[in-house]
Amino acid sequence: MSTMSSATDDRADDRADDRADDPVYIEPYGDVQHTYIPLQAEAKDGTPPNTSSNRMVPVAVATPSKNVILYCAIIMSVISLLISIICLAWSVQSVMQMKGEINKLKENDASTNQHAGVSPSQTTRVTTEIPQDSTSCQPVNCSDGESSSQPTQTPPPSHDSSGGAVYVRWGRTDCSANATLVYKGIAGGKYFDQSGSGANFLCLPEIPAYADYDAGKNKYRAYVYSAEYEIHSFGPLSSNHEHEVSCAVCRADNRASHVMIPAMMTCPDSWTPEYWGYLMAARYDYPSTEFVCVDQHPDIGTGSSAADEDGAVFFPVESRCDAGNLPCGPYIDGAELTCVVCTI
Repeated sequence: MSTMSSATDDRADDRADDRADDPVYIEPYGDVQHTYIPLQAEAKDGTPPNTSSNRMVPVAVATPSKNVILYCAIIMSVISLLISIICLAWSVQSVMQMKGEINKLKENDASTNQHAGVSPSQTTRVTTEIPQDSTSCQPVNCSDGESSSQPTQTPPPSHDSSGGAVYVRWGRTDCSANATLVYKGIAGGKYFDQSGSGANFLCLPEIPAYADYDAGKNKYRAYVYSAEYEIHSFGPLSSNHEHEVSCAVCRADNRASHVMIPAMMTCPDSWTPEYWGYLMAARYDYPSTEFVCVDQHPDIGTGSSAADEDGAVFFPVESRCDAGNLPCGPYIDGAELTCVVCTI
């Protein structure tokens, strides 16, 4: 017991000596440090104070321990993690709300289309085709310029929407296996000896649709007549002489372009033949018309008459290779020309 007391007194004496030698002495004690400051100040003449007789006053200075710093760091990390979790939860909730709003809009659109009897894939088609149907009327109900109050609404034909080349097949009311029929009709054009009206031939529908019109003929108009064949002595088409010319408007699915090639019966490589036939136009001494390709096997339309009614006329076209014209050799002078319609 006396030994421990002696050791304690020795440490106290050592600290006292340290405080005597050091003007400012710091004594650690747990988490609190005791700082001793001498009371005797330096003399006015610059003589340092006598530290042996100087009394030291303890001042307590608090310094944080390592455990406190570690606890603070852990608390800040936990707070940062909680803030991140809250922000993530708010973002997820916002995304779910947006998806809910989008689903509601889709359900509203589907409900609207269901009440209207329109499928989603037909929405665009209906909006583009209703205005056309709304101005048409049943031909049997149209008379003296009065249109029917019941508009016709023909359902749109089903076809591939990826593209298609449209052409007229003259002389037939059907299309080839490569194409879809748009409509069939009868060929028309200006009267053969008139210089006015249009120079091209038209494929007129079998049943027209009129809007407002003036009853009676008017000389301040262009005229359209039905077209008939003027074959005369050309054997392959002689049975169609004086009969009306049929026509069909066809759409070749999955094709982008079409071309009529005169003086050919086959198509170039990579092109698909739609039909071939004979080149026709108005007679050489009549007012000009366009050249068209009439199918090699033209049909005779229902109600067609062999009476000579003229109107627009279709004559076979023959090549001329005499002086200054087509080169003789490949072309035969006076031979009827063929033609082919091709798509790609």
